[in-house]
Amino acid sequence: MIIQDLIRQGVEIAGYSDFGKAKEKFLLWSKTVKSMAAAWHFSEETQQTLSVKLHFVENEYSLEDGLKSLRKAIEETNAILETMEITGIAGFTEDVEFLIIEKILTNFYLHIKAMYRTKPHARGTIQKTDLEGITVGNEYDVQRILYSLLIPVFPEARTEVSGDNGYSGTRADIFLSQEKVAIEVKCTRRGMTEKELIEQLGADGFHYQVNTLFMFIYDKEGLIKNVPAFESAFRREPKNGGKTVRAIVIQPVSL
Repeated sequence: MIIQDLIRQGVEIAGYSDFGKAKEKFLLWSKTVKSMAAAWHFSEETQQTLSVKLHFVENEYSLEDGLKSLRKAIEETNAILETMEITGIAGFTEDVEFLIIEKILTNFYLHIKAMYRTKPHARGTIQKTDLEGITVGNEYDVQRILYSLLIPVFPEARTEVSGDNGYSGTRADIFLSQEKVAIEVKCTRRGMTEKELIEQLGADGFHYQVNTLFMFIYDKEGLIKNVPAFESAFRREPKNGGKTVRAIVIQPVSL
């Protein structure tokens, strides 16, 4: 359920003329609003404000006054929900965010194929020659394409974010602040060895101060001989306050 769904439901309830029916629907709606606010990681202050706004005064002597109070509660609650959507504060739970990112990374090659290798529509203005001129030469190219896939889903995503591990600086290729997720992008090149790649990834995995680290390897040169074993070697589960680490290797179609 998205915020606009909740807002529409509130407006519908406010339109009821029967106080009993409106109250019944409102109580269910208010519980949903509170639970979704917690799931979307609204700040504690915002959640407390929502609880206050969701309170209405029931007047046993005047159903009309009770209905007015209920409608006011809906109006003020919807105003907060609309602000949350506009500012992009509402997000996903940590588990959902993880699955979405993993899905995008794992199926990255499908975007490459659909966008750059599928013949353009004859009536479109994008020509085959336009696409043939686009190639992935290094990790900065990979980062650009990946970021363009992530930003519509995670508007808070940023590139080249600097951090401090307590000894030296770090720089995340892509950083999602909602759940402190970093994506380190690697693109293999001629002259690079698998050992060199492993050493770079090992250093990255140790230094990043995040909750989750994705290591996205665009193996342009086909250095990695056993992809499942390679990904498994870098897989880490959070223990004793540690981070979750996933390595995802793409051995691409030519681009």
